[in-house]
Amino acid sequence: MKVACQYAIVRFLPYMETGEFANIGVLAFAPKTGYLDFKLAQGSFPRVTRFFGELDKKVYTKAVEGFAKELAEARTIAGALWGKELAVFGQEVARPRESLIRFSETRAVMTEDPAKELEVLYERYVGRNFVNKARREQVMVDAIKRQLRDNKLQQFYKQYTFTEDYRKIQFPLVWQAKGRHSIIKPLTLDQNDPGKLVEHADEWKRKIQWLLERNRIRQDELMIPIEPPTSVNDELKDAYRLAERDLQELGVDLVPFIDTPRIVEFARQPSLFTH
Repeated sequence: MKVACQYAIVRFLPYMETGEFANIGVLAFAPKTGYLDFKLAQGSFPRVTRFFGELDKKVYTKAVEGFAKELAEARTIAGALWGKELAVFGQEVARPRESLIRFSETRAVMTEDPAKELEVLYERYVGRNFVNKARREQVMVDAIKRQLRDNKLQQFYKQYTFTEDYRKIQFPLVWQAKGRHSIIKPLTLDQNDPGKLVEHADEWKRKIQWLLERNRIRQDELMIPIEPPTSVNDELKDAYRLAERDLQELGVDLVPFIDTPRIVEFARQPSLFTH
């Protein structure tokens, strides 16, 4: 028999002025069964530390540790509640709040097993089974834009499309001056399928190789910040090593997405500003 399970997504929002957040957990409660539980990404969650690369990792780990204790206490209290009382209590726990960690609006789903549903919801919203690579790479672009803004470089970098022979190759962050370019193209290889991981890297290798062969860009004009798989799956790790090796053949600058200093250093391109 299916019952209504209400849930709210737990979000980490360190910069309230930008409104950017990362999903880090799920709270779920089913009043008819007396169920209330949660699941959080604790420890040094790689996706958060990469997204907010300039943020001290301790800010996240300490915040989520304290929040986990708060939710654990709520779970203990909920153990004595049922029906309407639990529904009211669950809504109170998931109330809107102005803090580093907050909840989305409460939603509902019908399920036969609230505990299993919590796992499904966690994988969907935190494990990112539903997020495609295009969306993730836009998130990476937004993070780099923040870094550029913090270093007073944002005015130099705009989206630009190279066109030739009816081909169009678009880059999100391009600075142009005196016939030269400075290009930053984030690339996520954090995927669930080894084949898709290799295909995505190969797609961009072919595009970049095409531009290099026609002298539209130079090797020293392009940096690719890469996001590796967060999974410890051996096949994914092997696929990543293969993709990374293929991209290195381009002779362009490959860096970890979390290496903010190197990205900012490249973005400054002092020789291009002065010559």
